[in-house]
Amino acid sequence: MRSRITDTAALTAVMVGLLIVVITALLIATKDPEQPAARLPDPTAPPPTAPADPEASATGQTKPPRPTRSPGDRETCVDGGTRTRLTVLTFNIHSARTPDGSVRLAEIASELATWDADVVLLQEVDRGRAWTGGVDMPAVLADQLDMAWAFGTNVRRSATNLYGTAILSRFPIESYRNTLLPAPPGTQQRGLLNAVIDVDGTRMSVYGTHLEHTSSDARVQQMQTIAPILAADELPKVFGGDLNAKPGSPVLLAAGPAVQDTWKAIGDGAGLTHPAGVPQHRIDYLMHGDGSDADLAPLATQVLTSNVSDHRAVWATYELSSGSATDVCVPVVPEQDQG
Repeated sequence: MRSRITDTAALTAVMVGLLIVVITALLIATKDPEQPAARLPDPTAPPPTAPADPEASATGQTKPPRPTRSPGDRETCVDGGTRTRLTVLTFNIHSARTPDGSVRLAEIASELATWDADVVLLQEVDRGRAWTGGVDMPAVLADQLDMAWAFGTNVRRSATNLYGTAILSRFPIESYRNTLLPAPPGTQQRGLLNAVIDVDGTRMSVYGTHLEHTSSDARVQQMQTIAPILAADELPKVFGGDLNAKPGSPVLLAAGPAVQDTWKAIGDGAGLTHPAGVPQHRIDYLMHGDGSDADLAPLATQVLTSNVSDHRAVWATYELSSGSATDVCVPVVPEQDQG
């Protein structure tokens, strides 16, 4: 009896063992093979990195992080280009001689100082001529006004006896040249004086002339020579002087589209300049034109009375602008609390 009971217990133990094996196999067979076993994080491991940029993996480069802006951020903006105001004056100084024959160059210098122009176009200027005391007028005026100067010789009676036009400038003069204009028989030799000046980093052309006073045909020929020179100049420009011609005349029409009459654009009234005492005619002009990379805009103009010359002067203020017309803005970074 004891032996039968023992055999039954042994058989039961074997069957329980087989059942445990079967259940264990079934559990392993039904487990998701794609799910790895859970592991506790390793406290010594480095922090995880962000996923790689797909564009970076294609090019081998990484993009810099994009700056973030909050609604409270402020900006400061500066002009993307440069703007400079300058005044230009044209003045026929009549060799600084008064009707009584006296030479009053010091008074001419005083008038120029009072008018305080940055660029001055002068006509009827002497250098070393006996009838005006042999004075080197452009050099003397430039010295007294602390300006650079250029002279265009149109009439040369000797090596030291010269007559022509001059340009004075508070800005540096980079270069200058004088182009002789057509001089039909019986007329005086005239010229076109051009100076290239540096206005706070922007190059600008200044032209001064004095056209023939005895012949309208000569004036037209001279202006027809001047016009293509102005048109070919890609710099912003001022052209002026004693043109001895009225507004709307063939001479003015021959100037072409490269320059505009400043007085016609913004002047008030007739702008009469000659004779100085009681002017009857407008024959002195300032004109302006834009350049390929810079613009010149007139802001104001007026006629000024002289106590010495037989002409009145024409004065104008311009704004020279160059570079980008778009403002450049950068964010203002608030100060960090150092405490």
